Amino acid sequence: MPRAHFLDNQVTTATRHGHSHGFIIDLFIWLHRFDLFVEKEYYTLRFNPRGTCLVINNEHFSGAGLKDRSGTQQDEKSLRCVFGKLGFQVEVRSDLTASGIHSILEDLGKRSFVAADVLVVCVLSHGDKECVFGTDGLKVALGDMRRPFTSERAPTLAGKPKLFFIQACQGSNLQRGALPQLKGGSKGGLEEDAGSLPAERVAEEDAGSLPAERVAEDADFLMGMATVQDCKSFRNMSTGSIFIQDLCRQLLVSAKR
Repeated sequence: MPRAHFLDNQVTTATRHGHSHGFIIDLFIWLHRFDLFVEKEYYTLRFNPRGTCLVINNEHFSGAGLKDRSGTQQDEKSLRCVFGKLGFQVEVRSDLTASGIHSILEDLGKRSFVAADVLVVCVLSHGDKECVFGTDGLKVALGDMRRPFTSERAPTLAGKPKLFFIQACQGSNLQRGALPQLKGGSKGGLEEDAGSLPAERVAEEDAGSLPAERVAEDADFLMGMATVQDCKSFRNMSTGSIFIQDLCRQLLVSAKR
């Protein structure tokens, strides 16, 4: 089987395995691997641009008990830069209500993806268990966010990777031992919304109160989450969130391999 090289504008491929947890280095070994092994084990990447990267960035909230998300603009900036360099058309939508999130995802799912290899959706917001919040404080279930892109609803995406990166809390619990310690002299800081952490802690949480084959409807999805179920995620008020900033760094490093 012939070798392919991304820089020579040949067919680049990506493995379909390991998409339950979205660990970053493995992910972009998927998208920028040069050796072809078993054809059915890899996604074919041949288009330029690669596809659409939609960034939903909710910073300002009117919903009761939801603070504005300082630092999220740094995440937006990093995502724009990285996915632009990786050959995606980046689209940003800011401060969407729950109905606005539903609407933009439904509209995106109705597009033709015949000339696209990959779909990326990044959501930066407050969240709770299995959901994110619109700026009005209403919930959008993660399952509802994926639904417009299933093989039944979006047949031109069937067999193609659909990558979701969610910067939002998934509950109110704290992962003990996982809170990052800032070096002395760092500007800004981490701050939390719910007021459940000791005052000396400075972390802000994102929480609120194939041919001739049948493709499974929910196949080819990857959900990259900033935290585990029932727990908070954190964001530096000056430099952005821990998850998104590390994601972007690792994508750039892996893409050079």
